[in-house]
Amino acid sequence: MSRRHGLIARVRIYTEFGQGRSIDDASVLADVLWHLNVAPEPTLAAATSDDNKLKLRAQTEQAQQLGVFGAPTLTTADGELFWGNDRLYQTVGWLTLWGIHESRGE
Repeated sequence: MSRRHGLIARVRIYTEFGQGRSIDDASVLADVLWHLNVAPEPTLAAATSDDNKLKLRAQTEQAQQLGVFGAPTLTTADGELFWGNDRLYQTVGWLTLWGIHESRGE
């Protein structure tokens, strides 16, 4: 995942869970993209393309095989599973404990 895609993913999670805005609304996503200086129209067109839909189906199948449920869900390389907005702080703690993430004291 590119740095830009990672930023977009984090902002989408914040928009849904932090602001309570529905990310299944194209106008909400367009607003998020615009604030990130990303052109909304081509980005949303690419996101809804047939190729992307096939990739999403494949990733969904992989997630089901990993036992992923809930949203957001994060799985580490060694299989540790964190799910739900109320567990994000545990995820950061786990990553910090194993030296994968540097805590910023937030």
